[in-house]
Amino acid sequence: MVEGAGGVDAGAEIGVSYYQPLSPELLFTAFPDYLLLTEGSIESAGGLEVVLELQGIADTPAAESGNVIVMDTQYLLGMSLRTGQALLDLAAAIHPEMTWERQVPLPYTLTDASGEAVTVATDGPLVALNPALLERSQQLGFHSLPAQALTPDALVLAAESDAWQALREAGQTVLVVPDDADIEAVAAALGVPGRGVALRAYLGQ
Repeated sequence: MVEGAGGVDAGAEIGVSYYQPLSPELLFTAFPDYLLLTEGSIESAGGLEVVLELQGIADTPAAESGNVIVMDTQYLLGMSLRTGQALLDLAAAIHPEMTWERQVPLPYTLTDASGEAVTVATDGPLVALNPALLERSQQLGFHSLPAQALTPDALVLAAESDAWQALREAGQTVLVVPDDADIEAVAAALGVPGRGVALRAYLGQ
């Protein structure tokens, strides 16, 4: 779950595997930026304040900065139909700069690569005019569709060299990005810039 959310398992990095007691020395060696705790473990320990005062935990960067993530035990570890949402929630907690909204706040306006101000006001399907943009938008978590699925209410994502001009003249909402647009540029055009920054970091680009 930690790796899937774009984090690094600090315990695994120092050789801790499976479930085992952690000594204060091991905790300090791990030097975690965040503590991921379950409600069940906190309750059994006597409360969050008690946990944060335990030897070893109190001296971690996570405890000192208050970066403590508490999640329901079954929600985090149950591996159920809710696991995908739990992963999104964990990712948002680890990367506070990330915008993981599945619904982009509308309307929003931006000046795209065509030099025109475009207002996105509807929440229709997202259609990408070329395979590269289709792949990038899907990597960002959008259920984007290929050009063949174009409908009048669709938001069209196009590169400068695509044949998008007639679509805009016909009243279609078209967002134009540069031909060499990367993940961040596509995310910014789609109203979720933080998602692009986080995804690029996760992919190691």
